[in-house]
Amino acid sequence: TKASRRFALDLMKETNQYVVILNYEAWRKDKQLIEDLIDIKFDTVIIDEAHNIKDRASIAYRGVKSIIDRSDIPFVIPMTGTPILNKPQELFSLLTLVNPERFRSEGTFLHEFCEQYYTGNSLMPKWRFRAGGLTRLSELIRGNFIRRTKEDAGIILPEKTVIIHQLEVDHDTYPEQSRARSEMRKWGSIMLDAESGKAISASAVIAMYTRLRQIETWPAGIELKDNNGEVVLKVDIEESQKLDEIIRPNGPEHTYEDAEGLLPEVLNAERAVIFSQFKKPLQELKRRCDLAGIRAVVLDGDTPQALRDEIAIDFDNKYVTEGEHKWDVVLANYRVGGVGMNMTAATQMIILDEEWNPGKRDQAYDRIHRIGQDKPVTIHVLRDIGTVDNWLSNLIENKQDIVDGFNSATEVDLTEDFIQSLKNGLI
Repeated sequence: TKASRRFALDLMKETNQYVVILNYEAWRKDKQLIEDLIDIKFDTVIIDEAHNIKDRASIAYRGVKSIIDRSDIPFVIPMTGTPILNKPQELFSLLTLVNPERFRSEGTFLHEFCEQYYTGNSLMPKWRFRAGGLTRLSELIRGNFIRRTKEDAGIILPEKTVIIHQLEVDHDTYPEQSRARSEMRKWGSIMLDAESGKAISASAVIAMYTRLRQIETWPAGIELKDNNGEVVLKVDIEESQKLDEIIRPNGPEHTYEDAEGLLPEVLNAERAVIFSQFKKPLQELKRRCDLAGIRAVVLDGDTPQALRDEIAIDFDNKYVTEGEHKWDVVLANYRVGGVGMNMTAATQMIILDEEWNPGKRDQAYDRIHRIGQDKPVTIHVLRDIGTVDNWLSNLIENKQDIVDGFNSATEVDLTEDFIQSLKNGLI
């Protein structure tokens, strides 16, 4: 409460030994909090998962920068596994927090270490590191940049195996899903036609990209709207090759009593986590698991806090004795289950639809492959060949090049690349 917060702030002003832990949204509802924190005069600010504030226009970033600048804090320590997610400007956002005198201007930073280039039919230039730019920048920040791997920290984890399941699209068995995919591509090509002369918003591209991904998981309930907000395509198809790959009915009566699929196979004496960014396929998987007698629980934005806490305990090796758990599988949304959860009681993971950002992908993998895990783990990634899944996998590889120690000079342009791939029939 604000009263307890006020008491804590007053107490801090009476002593010089204190640690304050805040999330990045703490001052969204209490703008006075920034002023109170500035008055305290901290010695050090540690910014965990600093890539979350890469946008300098965000409230989160501006709050952190205000505390640092106006309090003249001498020690600023951003911590992140992915200092660059998409473009050089994101690295500047962190560098200017650490050393605002040297990295005062984004324009100066870009012209000193980067160069402009154009992609496809785009009229807007992009930025990438120029030849030798990364080397000079690395030398410049050497005293302010420390990179440590798990191995450097003495952390030894069991083996992690990632298996890519390439699914050949079966048009005969899944005709309705195939038809929905074709219809969505057609409407997407019309709506995102750059030659029409209409401006293409990033939100329109992301909406189309999201709908195509939904079709690959569970098409039911999808709506596509035009630029005027009118529904131009509605999909009510309950048919999914991916979900059948995970769990499907079997036997002469076509029931789930003796279900087949990847999930029943990997649950042999093991436990699993399934990730998706979409709610409806997780709900459908929960229904199938119930019919098959598999103890499953959904972890998403609608999950009550009390149940979230129960799931966290049930899937953490620290608290659960083998064979005494409540659930066999947790069906998790990336936003809720992809960070901050210890699920080391599970040794199998199934990725229904991949995170487009490799940093967030690795965060999801690390839910079961982290300190506390004492068994080898296996990650199963489902990809439909010849669909948006292939385009996404290439995008992930490009982004991974950026993440890996600043070794790439490429800026990934989601909008331009997506539109070109859609028009060329690659999605």
